Amino acid sequence: VASSLRKAKDSRLEIVFVLDDGAYAVAAVNAVGRGIPLYNSHQDKSRFDYHVNLRLSQSDVPVERLSSVAANIRQGAMLVDAPSSELNVNEVSQLAEDVAKLYGAGFECVRGEELRDRGYGGIWGVGKGSAQPPALVILTHDPPGAEQTICLVGKGITFDTGGNQIKGDTFMP
Repeated sequence: VASSLRKAKDSRLEIVFVLDDGAYAVAAVNAVGRGIPLYNSHQDKSRFDYHVNLRLSQSDVPVERLSSVAANIRQGAMLVDAPSSELNVNEVSQLAEDVAKLYGAGFECVRGEELRDRGYGGIWGVGKGSAQPPALVILTHDPPGAEQTICLVGKGITFDTGGNQIKGDTFMP
């Protein structure tokens, strides 16, 4: 799928799933969502603007939910695939803030020397060598009536010294 996108001039893409068993709908959407990237280093235009419109022959999962799954997989893949020269800490922080606004989540960005001052010495120590100040982004969502607390922790590295000063030559390829 992705190789034919390079040849496409139109930003409209419709994918039709013909499934003999609707139980495979989520797996199919996952695979295609990953195969149609938002980021591609082989294009002059590094981020694809393709809108994926799903049509399913059968599934118990609503198309809107599957479309959301595909969009989120593509967004996550873009965050993984884009190099830090194109997706730096400033852009990642802004994307997180945009997501927070979109979904009504809380957003906090601890940045630069504030990281050191608040006890995040590891992030500060590695990230202070970058051209942009390091950041810790905290998103919170506390819906009314929630009965349990869930914590998801993720790490996005946009700058890393690689630990070169502590690796001996036998461990460096």
